[in-house]
Amino acid sequence: GEPAKASVDAILRDIEYLQLSGEEALYLCHEVGCLLVVSPDKNPKTYSAVELWNLFRAQSLHFIELYVTYCYYRRKGWVPKSGLKYGMQYVLYKGSPEVYHSSYGVLVRPCQGLGSVSGDHNPGLRWQDVIAASRVSESVGKDLVICSIVRVTGPSNGEEESSVDLPNCARDFVVQEVFVTRKIPEKE
Repeated sequence: GEPAKASVDAILRDIEYLQLSGEEALYLCHEVGCLLVVSPDKNPKTYSAVELWNLFRAQSLHFIELYVTYCYYRRKGWVPKSGLKYGMQYVLYKGSPEVYHSSYGVLVRPCQGLGSVSGDHNPGLRWQDVIAASRVSESVGKDLVICSIVRVTGPSNGEEESSVDLPNCARDFVVQEVFVTRKIPEKE
């Protein structure tokens, strides 16, 4: 028979929706190859990695830095998740966020010359941001990492020097980490 209306409503109420950031979606689509992103239209369209790259870059001024940082930590075995509630770009888990407490908070320093497709604004990282993040991270039991993104090689595949139009260009960058610690004399 058919299920009762009440049981269908109960099932729908208990559904948990998966929400991915742009970095997570592109990483799973481009790097891992285990995700297809499809538009919710009547005539669904499947997005390529390049289309996702351009879409996310147009929506976020610092998407390149965030994506490079996300890939860097994934390759090192960490699980980066949004650090928005701590005033940071990411928090890092050594495994599943359902099992582990995050160990690090990550601030990503904007990189000169890597603005969005429509502009190239670089507000920088202020000392006030570092001090605030340091205090928050200590109060929630995390260490603070500040990441800078540096382009170390020329563009891939014979592209022009300034081109960052393909997700493959993320391999042309390295992440430099600075670990921030606070010394409190009374505790030493």
